[in-house]
Amino acid sequence: MKRTPIYLTIFLPTYGLLWLLISLITIAQVPYYNASSQFFDIAGEWVNSSDKIDRIQGLIISKTIVNTYRAQPRYWVKGKAMTLKQVPLKISEQELAYITSIGSADSKCMIMPIVVDGEQRLRVYNMLAGPSGEWMDLAIDELVRNDGDRARANAQIQTFDVESEMAGYWVNEWTENQYIPHFQLVSENGKLTKARLYRNINGKERNIGEYDITKQDDNDYSQILESYNNDLQISMRFRPIRIQGQTTGIDLIVEEVYDDGSPEQVYRQFFVRDPDAAKKAVGTEIIRGIEGEWINVRSRGATPKILIHRGVATFFISCDNSPTNDGLCKLGHKELVPMDDAMVGTVLKSIVTVRTISIDTHLDINSYNGEFEEPVIIAVTTEVEDLQGVPIAASGHTEIFKRKGSYIPPEAFGITDANQQNTTKKPNHFLIDD
Repeated sequence: MKRTPIYLTIFLPTYGLLWLLISLITIAQVPYYNASSQFFDIAGEWVNSSDKIDRIQGLIISKTIVNTYRAQPRYWVKGKAMTLKQVPLKISEQELAYITSIGSADSKCMIMPIVVDGEQRLRVYNMLAGPSGEWMDLAIDELVRNDGDRARANAQIQTFDVESEMAGYWVNEWTENQYIPHFQLVSENGKLTKARLYRNINGKERNIGEYDITKQDDNDYSQILESYNNDLQISMRFRPIRIQGQTTGIDLIVEEVYDDGSPEQVYRQFFVRDPDAAKKAVGTEIIRGIEGEWINVRSRGATPKILIHRGVATFFISCDNSPTNDGLCKLGHKELVPMDDAMVGTVLKSIVTVRTISIDTHLDINSYNGEFEEPVIIAVTTEVEDLQGVPIAASGHTEIFKRKGSYIPPEAFGITDANQQNTTKKPNHFLIDD
């Protein structure tokens, strides 16, 4: 019998073990999407258990091949149910729903699976199109399984603490098809009160403002924000994804409907906790504390003035052709964002340079005697590089700015009556005067 060479006897088991370890590492790196917890086998009979039925009384969904379905809808028309023909459902990763047409080829139906305290439900949006193809009507129905009474009876009732489970910073778990990249839910006195929202507009993130959260839907814990943009009503439903009684993500459904009832669009996004939440929380407080106008303590400084309003900083430089005849021109303006080392800042890009600006408020003078509620002095460091990342001469300089109209007592600089006569020699004395 031919024997296996001794080097193979050693190599093969070692190779097999190595292959097993690589396989396990590969498996461990498979990403998990929170959205997947809301998608399940939707086959079966679904009924509308609400007293108010907008359009869909029920669905009978049949599985065809792997993860594909056909649905036979029961339409609710003038108080009577009408069974329509079976239609195919198309899963859409972009819209995070099953898409089909019900009633007419020009209609659009979005079936969004959701799970509330272990109970499976379908949230159904049905839009009808007019003769010119524009959306003219939107109906919203929520369905449960036909045997849902037993499922609801067996569902474990969970306690829900909206503040601890939903307040804070959330980021979109998808990198594609982002309408809203991230947001912050603000709490006060045990409930959510506001949402600070960002939206992708023309490929860039924009701060679109702060909006009041007006109510909670106890049916699924959704926190609801309603706002108007002219005659367009925007309703945002922040629904917590709760697994074993804890919120692991947020399922956001946005409904945009005109006053006449015609829909603009409906879309869905999934969010997870922001890993940079702590840094953003610190940064948000800093940005809120430095709102206002800041004057360079050196009248001939490179940046004479900074104006910060609603988190956006506008930087001014000296110029001869000032449009406002004050000797100042705008260098640029951009939203401030949290940075490392408990600082905030931004990046200004031009056709030739990239200017990184960081703002530091953690100066001893700002904590003097607990006298100042907000910073009165900031240190602004600017680093300038060309488009290839090479630092430009005079980069990395720091300038000191004083809040316009603020008064800083001489004692904050260690100036006492005994040495008042020498204050003109002290480098910080000019900070006392406007």
